[in-house]
Amino acid sequence: MSQFRIARVLGSIAIVLLAIPSWAEPEEVGTAPEVQEFGDWSVACDNGKRCEAVSQSKSMERYKKTEWGEAAMLHIRVARAADANAAPRVFVDRRVWGEQPSNKAAALTLHVYYGGDADRTGKPYRLLPLVKGQHEVDPRDVAAFLAESAKTTNIATRKRGDSDLHGFASSKGMVAALRYMDEAQGRRDTVTAIYGTGPRPPSHVPEPKALPRYTLVKGLVKGVPRDVSDDELRRNGMLICGVTAAPHTGKTYRLANGDQLWKVDCTEESTTHGPNNPNSIWFVGTTGKQLTLPKFPRPEQGRPALSSRLPNSEFDPATGLLTATFFYGKHGDCGWQRQWGWSGSEWQLIAARELHACVGVMPNGWLPTWRSEVFD
Repeated sequence: MSQFRIARVLGSIAIVLLAIPSWAEPEEVGTAPEVQEFGDWSVACDNGKRCEAVSQSKSMERYKKTEWGEAAMLHIRVARAADANAAPRVFVDRRVWGEQPSNKAAALTLHVYYGGDADRTGKPYRLLPLVKGQHEVDPRDVAAFLAESAKTTNIATRKRGDSDLHGFASSKGMVAALRYMDEAQGRRDTVTAIYGTGPRPPSHVPEPKALPRYTLVKGLVKGVPRDVSDDELRRNGMLICGVTAAPHTGKTYRLANGDQLWKVDCTEESTTHGPNNPNSIWFVGTTGKQLTLPKFPRPEQGRPALSSRLPNSEFDPATGLLTATFFYGKHGDCGWQRQWGWSGSEWQLIAARELHACVGVMPNGWLPTWRSEVFD
């Protein structure tokens, strides 16, 4: 594509960008309607009806400075696939206390908490070690643990040989979240439900929804960094950013189908949403066609697609995934994250996560709200 044509097309892109509104609630940032909160628990189901619930919600933040202290940070997760015969799985993550993940699982036990004059807990449920401070409740104990949890209002962990409670969470919130999960997966009144059980057989549970399937265009090499000393970035970026928001950095990627992916960081745009959410503008130069600013869809929210302006965004040439993360809090422990892939003509949403509670959960622990299958 000639430099004249690039300049001409970028000039039209600059006009389009002037019409793109700055991010605002709820049209651009918003809250995924799939994320529901019940007390100190959050729950979400993705487009394939796989559901997860976690013992963290916005209401947890009010406990940070109470007498519970760190005990308020107990991180329990319940996940269940949509298949009729899929069993719920329960996980405990001790990393939220800042401990070294030595994975001494034998030193930690999970209980239902009854309270009273003394800290009285029920029988211990076995925890199996996973990795990096994570544990899973023994599948043989899950049904009994969930059944006993419905008889009281709280859950606790103990360190073996220690009389003090290690962690504390609401079983009342968990029961409500898992009832929601039963409804979302169509399990109520069937023998497969966790709490809303009934006489109907597993065949009454709806089949899981098929996931979208895409083949993505990957990058040929790592991105080439560009800064203000780069004539091409300065020339093209000024047309994108405008005179008053001149570009200060950028990057280009050569894609396997001959397209070129551009990332441009504009001076003003990079600080629009504060230091925790620097923005970049992404556009594609398609082979034999004009440069375009394609939209980034968000079907998990059922809302209009995002513009080409994305927060905290990077492209991985090896996978073909462009990841953007928006942090609600200043510590990177709440917000949304989405991953898109370039199909050769448009961006497709591949995965999405979200969590509203800012209580120490990093993006890989946020609740999944969308999944797609990717093929080479």
